[in-house]
Parts: sequence; structure tokens; C-alpha cells
Amino acid sequence: MRLKCGHAPLLFEGATLLGKSLYLLKLGRTRRVRWRGQIVWRKRRHFYAPLIVSVGNALSRFFHCGVYGLSHGAWLYWEETLSPLCGDGQTRRQGQNLLSLPMPGVPLREVLHDENALAFCAALRELQRLHNTKMRFPVGKVDFWSHGDAHAGNVFFDAATDRAQWFDFESIHDLRRSPANRHAADLQTFLFSTAVYLAENQWPQIVRLAREIYADELIWREIYDDLLEFENWPNLVHLGHAHLNRHAHARLLKLLKTACQQDLGHREAFH
Repeated sequence: MRLKCGHAPLLFEGATLLGKSLYLLKLGRTRRVRWRGQIVWRKRRHFYAPLIVSVGNALSRFFHCGVYGLSHGAWLYWEETLSPLCGDGQTRRQGQNLLSLPMPGVPLREVLHDENALAFCAALRELQRLHNTKMRFPVGKVDFWSHGDAHAGNVFFDAATDRAQWFDFESIHDLRRSPANRHAADLQTFLFSTAVYLAENQWPQIVRLAREIYADELIWREIYDDLLEFENWPNLVHLGHAHLNRHAHARLLKLLKTACQQDLGHREAFH
């Protein structure tokens, strides 16, 4: 019988350390610059980015993460292609750089401290809208979109318009996986990363909101299967985003498993 991750502290801690290390590795840097009379964000990759992508993808295959970093050319194509869908269409390539107009609002993780249920719901609804859109991926396949790195720092919320915008598309899911599996992975990443910025007594509320807003039973069946698999083998993606200790992580898993097995509940705002 395989040793369960929750019963093996060293396995959990080792996977957490590796996940956090991969998460902290940056492929490039972003700077505010003036371009053609406008203030824009310019992002360029470090010269060692190909090595990080290569090593990260090898580890992803070994641990069955199902997420892969994009090569430089594929990344530029994907960011520019997704700009009209996810933003205002103002992201473009300039040589080997990427230029983007500043997005309105602030990262979701900054307003979660204010117990802003509206921001959480807006980000989740926007993620669901994008999941229902077919795109031509950098590998050439046309399929339903998925983010690949849908954590709470990769979505902006504008309180003036109640609008959420997802960004930072440097990785993609393994497209051999079904859309439902990939969408479930995005939703889990979002929930795991969101929980980090909230008190534990708020976790039941965000899980209930997610269960109600993203009411696709196929997605929640995929999540349940993933959670069962997590008990036997750690998921580096979720551990990298969720800076939680082993016991807190187990409590979050229990909440999610319960939600997968329950009917939709009533909408509740944060306390």
C-alpha cells in the first residue's frame, strides 16, 4: 500500500519546498517604461530562462503536474493572442520583449485581506468565462482555454467596474488532458492560492461560493479525483501556491472533498 502524503511529513515538506522553489523562480523581469508617449510595462526574459523552463518541465513530467513552461517564442505568441480575450488587446511584442498597458485595479490577493467577496466572485466568473472559450494553443491544437497558473496573484480586480482580468500566461496545461481536468486544475490552483490570504474560518465561505458559481458537476468530479490522488502523491503546483502547513493543508483538502460530495448550498458572503 502506498504511503499517504498526509501521513508522511517528510514527503509533504519536501514536496512543499520543491513546489515553492519552482514558484519563486522567475523567468523574466517587468519594468515600467515610457514607449511612444505612454507608460507601459515591459517584460523580458532572463538569459537563463530556457534552462529554468527545461528543468521545470522535466520535473513536471516526473511528478505528473500536467503544466509546462512555454518557450520564448511560444510565450510571446500566447500573450499577444490572449490579449484581446483577457484584457484590452493592448499587449504586443516588441522584438524579444512584451509590452502591456497597465491594467486597472490591483491584484486579487491584495483585496482578499479586506474580505471582499465581490472581487473573489468576479475573478471566478471571469475564469469560468474564459474556460468556455476555444483557442488555438501555441502547440497548434484548438481546444477550450485553460490558464495553467491561475493563482490569486495573476488576476487583477477593478473595484470601479467590478471587473476581473487574468494575466501572466507563461505556462500551459498538458493538452492531452481533458478540458474538464484542466479547468479543475485551474479552479483548484485558484482556491488553494486564495486560502493563503484568508483566515481559516473564511475557507468554508470561499469553497461554498466556488461550488455555487462554478456549478459544473464534471469539474467537481475531476477535483474530487485529484484530491484523492493528492493523498497518495503531492501536487507541486498546489503546494507551491499554498504556503500552508501540513495540518492546515489537510483541513482545506477536507473542505474541498466535502464540497465535491454536496449539493449546491446557499450563497454566503465573507464574515
